[in-house]
Amino acid sequence: MPQVAPLHHPTCFQLTLISLAAGFVGVIPALGLLDYKHDNAHPIKVGLIDGILWGCAVALFGVFLAPPLRRQMIIKEELIFPSGTATAQLISVLHANQQGPQDEGRTYISPSGSRVTRRRGYEALPVDEPEELDHDSVEDEEVGQKEHYDVTQSWKTLGISFVTSALLTLSAYFFPVVFNIPLFGVYLAREWLWFFSPSLSYVGQGIIMGFPTTLSMSLGMAFGWGILSPLSKLNGWAPGPTADMITGARGWILWVALAIICADSFVSIVPTIYRLLRVVYLTLLSRRAVVVSEDIPEDEPASRLVPDRWVWRGLLASVVIGTVLVWLVFGYKGIKPWATVLGFIIGAVLSHLGARALGETDLNPVSALGKISQLFFAFLQPGNVVANIIAGGVAEAGAQQAGDLMQDLKTGHLLHASPRAQFYGQMVGSVVSIFVSAFAYNLYTRAYAIPGPQFPAPTAYVWLSFARLIGSGNGLPDHTKPFIINAAVIAASIAGFKVQALSKGKWWARWIPSGVAFAIGFLNTPSFTIARLIGGIAELVYRRRVARLRLQGQSASDVGIVILASGFVLGEGVASIVGLVMKSFGVGVISFDSCYHTGCARYRCTAALVVDSIELAIRANYHFGATGLSIHFVLMADTPNKGEETGFSDSSKSEELFRPLVTCGICLQLYVDPVALLDCLHLACGSCAKQWLKSSETCHQCREPVRGTRDSHHTLAVVEAYQSVAPNSSLCQERTREVVTTLREQYKPGQALTIGERDEESSEESEASSESDGSDDGVYHGELEL
Repeated sequence: MPQVAPLHHPTCFQLTLISLAAGFVGVIPALGLLDYKHDNAHPIKVGLIDGILWGCAVALFGVFLAPPLRRQMIIKEELIFPSGTATAQLISVLHANQQGPQDEGRTYISPSGSRVTRRRGYEALPVDEPEELDHDSVEDEEVGQKEHYDVTQSWKTLGISFVTSALLTLSAYFFPVVFNIPLFGVYLAREWLWFFSPSLSYVGQGIIMGFPTTLSMSLGMAFGWGILSPLSKLNGWAPGPTADMITGARGWILWVALAIICADSFVSIVPTIYRLLRVVYLTLLSRRAVVVSEDIPEDEPASRLVPDRWVWRGLLASVVIGTVLVWLVFGYKGIKPWATVLGFIIGAVLSHLGARALGETDLNPVSALGKISQLFFAFLQPGNVVANIIAGGVAEAGAQQAGDLMQDLKTGHLLHASPRAQFYGQMVGSVVSIFVSAFAYNLYTRAYAIPGPQFPAPTAYVWLSFARLIGSGNGLPDHTKPFIINAAVIAASIAGFKVQALSKGKWWARWIPSGVAFAIGFLNTPSFTIARLIGGIAELVYRRRVARLRLQGQSASDVGIVILASGFVLGEGVASIVGLVMKSFGVGVISFDSCYHTGCARYRCTAALVVDSIELAIRANYHFGATGLSIHFVLMADTPNKGEETGFSDSSKSEELFRPLVTCGICLQLYVDPVALLDCLHLACGSCAKQWLKSSETCHQCREPVRGTRDSHHTLAVVEAYQSVAPNSSLCQERTREVVTTLREQYKPGQALTIGERDEESSEESEASSESDGSDDGVYHGELEL
């Protein structure tokens, strides 16, 4: 029965939605990036229990917001909700019910006895058995054309794409080079992040996004990483490593992307706000709005609807419980209960905007809604970055969840599924997703750095950067203001032009670049965007082929490409969970050969071998923490055969390869008595680390909490090797003997460092703990350390 599928769909959808709506890919990682020097707050790490409590606080508010929005926007205003309508059509096709839109004058008698006329080009699908359908109705050629759908072939396509993607993902786990292919040579991959990741999941995402969106992202990639990134670094505006989000080009172009996102989102949401205000004004003025038909009754009996008393009691309970839980998890960090309550109220208001925009354009402007909430709280609690992020996250969670759930309710409305049954499904999915999302996030943060090279979480930096900007007005990198202003003006102008073109139905409007997608090309490294562009091109070619076959009178379906993309995404998702389990149990990679994956902040490849020789250690693949570079480094230009004398065949090339391995990420000079920070293993001079950790408890590179330090003897050996290879290099000549002597007086090997506001005794306990677990016993079990 087609009516059963919409009951399962809300449950499954909620299982995936909470991880996004609750901010496990944005708000929560952003709190972990806090820095005391910039934000007057230490990083907040959300563990398993805190994650569950946070999920409970925000997971149900949007579910109770959805029923009133359904009555207003689906029943009265009859908004289209394109994705929900397309899902209903697909379900009807899968159940051999390809009726499509009906004739203009036809009506349908609902179970409640009310007559519902055709709404905006479609009619609710009948609940009766297929034999009662009017097979003589003339279907619309563009929307309701009968499609040939071979279920067996579709399952075969799904299975093959799933297995292929899973195998490729597992092979990339054991052989990282598979997903780290230098696109324009090793130098550009290592220094400028231009490498290609042939992930079939990204290809599938590109297929689902469509060619116009992936094209916009690719244009942003070319402009951001091909022009702005080199411009900022070569002019000295972003002197750090390219991948560094604080001092590097990636952090510099983030601000330009943020300006584009804000400008495009605000302009795009203006028409929705205007229409909403117009409806409210006309309703108050004449008690009868133009687009709201008061005489259209509810087409479901009361027994199938969600009672109003459930809604209001649920909203009140979710606000009270949510406020208490947010205070328990974050209250001592500066968030006030009244601010949380306001966050829920703002979320209720923004949910109306998001749902309306989703119903009209199929896009939920969560970026704009999140920024609006952050702007509001910047006035309520100025300078409090923590409160700004948390309260903004509460508001965005309710708005995003309620808006996206409207797609499910639209599907159920067209297929005449019970709204109350859908509500039950949404509740069950939300409750289960709380535990699933928190548990999954906890597992991933234990195994990977988030943000990190595999999971960059760019929205986390967007949340944090915007909170800093509106909170204090500080933190902008050098020379970003003119670029931010110009980018915002241009993005707003293009967005306004696109809105006008879409309102007039211009066919070419969809090809105007999307500002948000363009900015996402800045935030993601090229490896993500290139694979998605391939998927977008595949989608364009496939759909043009289907359109050509239909013009020739042949039966063709465009569902196949979506099934293929789904298999790609599912395959990599399942395989990544397998990889996560293997990594948690210490199963390491097999080969690092040709691994040029840059931007590796805290993430460390694990070698399934024990290195007991400094020569073998130097020959192995190292993750260089101070610059975030993962480099396959070999001292010799050519690996010597057994018995041959080793030596450097090209000292200039060796010096070039050596340089990033021996440069401190704080002073950008040659290491002096290098130390590794625990547990991220990023490196710094002993004196630099001592000075840094006096005022910060986090790593200078990845912002992970530092529990202690230990001397890095391997790095010291590499420094000595570098000095023998290139004694006349600039690095070796920058520091005089007197300067080195002074630095060594500031830090002596083995010295316990004071971290942040903690006393030296706690640091000594941390050092003792690290020694007791055998982590500094001179034998490197499974991991290589510089």
